[in-house]
Amino acid sequence: MSRADVIHTMRSYFAPEVSSRAFAASMLRRTKQTIARRLAEQGFVQVELAALLSVVLGDPDVPSDASPREAYVDGGNWFVKCECGGCEFVDPKDLVTICCGCWHSGDGHRFRRVVLPENRAAIEAALLRRPDPVTRGWNPGQTVEDLERENHEHGVA
Repeated sequence: MSRADVIHTMRSYFAPEVSSRAFAASMLRRTKQTIARRLAEQGFVQVELAALLSVVLGDPDVPSDASPREAYVDGGNWFVKCECGGCEFVDPKDLVTICCGCWHSGDGHRFRRVVLPENRAAIEAALLRRPDPVTRGWNPGQTVEDLERENHEHGVA
C-alpha cells in the first residue's frame, strides 16, 4: 500500500494488532519508564512529569460521557483533536482515543469515543482523486459535494 493510494489511519501506519488502546497503553508505559529513569539519574523531575507516574488509564470499553471526538482528515490522515491541542491517529476498528499529550487529565484519564462520518468512503474517494496527499483534507461539516467542488476548482477530475 503506497502513501498515495489510501487515506491513512492508525492501522495503516502501525502493525495491524496495534489498536488505539494498545498504542496509548504502550506510550504511557514508555513515558513512565523515561520519567522514572530521569528521576533515578537526576534525583528530580518537573512536577508535571512526576504526576504522570500515577496516571492509570480508564477502561476503553467504558469511554467518557464527555463529548465524542469528531474525526477529520489532514494531509491524507484521519485524526482526532484533543481540547489540549494535541491530536491522535484514528483507529477505525476501535473507535476510542486518548490524547498522549494530556492523557485527558481533566476527565479522569478516560478514553473518549471517536466519531467517523457515515459517508467516510465517499469522502475518501473524493480526497484520493487529489494527486498530492498534502491537499487531502476534510473537516466535519464539509460535504462530499464541497470536496468535489474544490477538486473541480483545482482541475482535479
